[in-house]
Amino acid sequence: MGDFASVIGSGPIVGLDDVPNNLDAYYKIVSSSIDLNLSHHSGSNIIDATEDSHDVRVVAGSGDDQMLGGRGDDTFIGGSGLDTIDGNAGDDVLGGGRGDDVLYGDRGDDALFGGKGSDELYGERGDDTLHGNEGDDSLNGFLGDDVMFGDNGSDTLNGDAGDDDLHGGRGSDDIYGGAGDDQLFGEAGSDTLIGGVGDDVLEGGTGSDAFYFSSGFGDDVIGDFGKGDQLWLTANINNSGINNVRDVAQYVSGDKGHTVIKIGEDSIRLDGVGKDDFLQHLTTWVKIV
Repeated sequence: MGDFASVIGSGPIVGLDDVPNNLDAYYKIVSSSIDLNLSHHSGSNIIDATEDSHDVRVVAGSGDDQMLGGRGDDTFIGGSGLDTIDGNAGDDVLGGGRGDDVLYGDRGDDALFGGKGSDELYGERGDDTLHGNEGDDSLNGFLGDDVMFGDNGSDTLNGDAGDDDLHGGRGSDDIYGGAGDDQLFGEAGSDTLIGGVGDDVLEGGTGSDAFYFSSGFGDDVIGDFGKGDQLWLTANINNSGINNVRDVAQYVSGDKGHTVIKIGEDSIRLDGVGKDDFLQHLTTWVKIV
């Protein structure tokens, strides 16, 4: 049996029989605004505010904690353990702390901060802001127009639905725009940028970056294509018959200031790269995958 069960606020009493055997403590928050500080607690706890419509603030300790928000605008801060946090409804702030954590924004416009570990962040519904911070993190927006920052580490960012703004930060990142008209920024490191469907803006930043395109990619703009970067095109993209690099040349137009590669209904515009320069470096700058 765990240490204890505690009911904070008014509502049904949760007895010891409701506490899972492998947990040190169970805190159920009902009908109350509360600031619960467990930072000195070393146990693995469940903090359950799912029945509360008020704003709740919880700071967890060093155990592997599970925190569940309610309908208010909640703040949950994990400690050094492997924490799982679900904000539920409301505009929540979730911080993972130092362990390898899993954070779910759920409903509302949420802010998620991964902390120092290698974390998984899921914005889910709403227009969310996700920060990976330290570690090799996985950031997933799902619905809404989300803003994501991988920060340090080699991160994976997936905007999914919505018009998203994705920043890799330092490290070699994989950045997927998904559906919608997205903006992808690799920033430092050698990154892979995949705009997906929709009309996207892509900038690799420093490092040798790869820009990946498959059929139905939309009208995309690459703002900083340069030495060391590559376009990766899937074979026979848009049923074009492109199966080797030299096949791409017939789809290229432009002038001294930019290059356009129009394949079927979709196009890639390279700002700052002239057509002649691009064709001269075609076999270096393009890869068929």
